[in-house]
Amino acid sequence: GDALEAVPARYYLESGRTLYWRVEVRTAKKTVAFDGPAEGVTVTGEQPPYWGKGLGDGYIHVRAGAVGAADGRNWLDAFPTFAEACAAVDETHTNIVVAGTVPVRASVLPAVAVPVSIWGGFGGEETDFSERTAEMSTVDGEETYSCLNIANGSGCTRVDGICFTRSLLGAVTKSAPGDLVFSHCRFFACGSLNQ
Repeated sequence: GDALEAVPARYYLESGRTLYWRVEVRTAKKTVAFDGPAEGVTVTGEQPPYWGKGLGDGYIHVRAGAVGAADGRNWLDAFPTFAEACAAVDETHTNIVVAGTVPVRASVLPAVAVPVSIWGGFGGEETDFSERTAEMSTVDGEETYSCLNIANGSGCTRVDGICFTRSLLGAVTKSAPGDLVFSHCRFFACGSLNQ
């Protein structure tokens, strides 16, 4: 006799798409499942400004508060933390683009082992690199984490337009002989090992 209200996870749908859902009701004796299209549901409102936007293949997007698939392929599905973006770097994804202020949030920061370019100055709504502004993006260690671990054995890693802040120890660790170049970057309130 009790009413059950189901609140689905927040996900943005394009107009005309069908929403499918599954609800399970479990009791001590049995489980009953209801699933299928959500009949009679009307999706209204405006899409967020980052919907359908991104810089394309080869770019790993990172934006705090991202609620999509968290695979880095565009601004909706951006990684919500910088550590997740660093872990996704491989031979075909060598550009990390950062929107706004993003947390690191990794007790063991992944080592970036291939040359990568890390670009700040994005707002999370761009579709082309040329839309990048002169503003910096921020990678925040939250006084708990280091910010970047570079381990490229060859080639050059470039960091441009990033403010590293509140790193626990040092903002950047470099553990391999590859080159590392910073331009238009700031280091603010980083730990004692980064003096």
